[in-house]
Amino acid sequence: MSVISLLVTDEEIKQKPRDIGIMLRKLFLPFGGAEVYFDAGRTVFLLDLLLPADNESGVNFDLRLAYALAELARGKDARPVSFAVRPEEGFDLEQVLRVSGYDKLRQLENVDFIDLREAETVQLKTDTGLALDSAAVYRPLAEAGLVISLAKLKAAENSLFGSAMNNQALATPDLAGLDAEQRSRALTDVYSVLTPDLTLVDGWRGDAGFQQHRGDFIMAAADAVAADAVLAALSGLDLAEVDYLQLAAQYGLGEGDPGNIHLYGDDIGDLMK
Repeated sequence: MSVISLLVTDEEIKQKPRDIGIMLRKLFLPFGGAEVYFDAGRTVFLLDLLLPADNESGVNFDLRLAYALAELARGKDARPVSFAVRPEEGFDLEQVLRVSGYDKLRQLENVDFIDLREAETVQLKTDTGLALDSAAVYRPLAEAGLVISLAKLKAAENSLFGSAMNNQALATPDLAGLDAEQRSRALTDVYSVLTPDLTLVDGWRGDAGFQQHRGDFIMAAADAVAADAVLAALSGLDLAEVDYLQLAAQYGLGEGDPGNIHLYGDDIGDLMK
């Protein structure tokens, strides 16, 4: 049975860094606590920060959560801590960090950023071979002691679903130019060879963007397939319409049946419309 940790937040918590840090510690408890994760050497956060967007847009992983995570990792003597990002073509990393506010994190000791577009890749043989017999994975992710995927929930009925597994698209250049069907297959292939140790989902709503849930939350899962099954249900999406989720479950990469997923923390029903 897969385990999901989910905590509902409010505006007061979002404005207090100390309270955010306390909540993150609670989020880690079902997985043995933060110390279980932040003792594995180099920590790399795979960060959803594709465009230099305002954090209030609800598009990218919230800076306040990222800051609290970096402090939590540094407090457990995890060094160095790297945020791996892949800006859209046409934007340089400095521009993205400046406009998004993420450049503030570089003031923290032993925190750096990796522009994945400039990183070497390594070829890893996939376990599924649906579209890719081997996948080109960026070396900093393939060689990290610990990979934590930082995903932003974005969903619109029948047209968009971007969250836990979908964040793996940042880990490879192989998905560029693929149609929707091939992309789903390739995404499943990539997940088979680069499975994050943990996925954290930012469910904080912004003033714009594609977010259908009625409350703010944060989620943690070691099983990104299970996380997406829960998030799809939360977003009012038919699980059968999320192709990569179905494929990953069929190939045994994670749990796609909500009945076999155990939720810790707050009631997900409070977030559903």
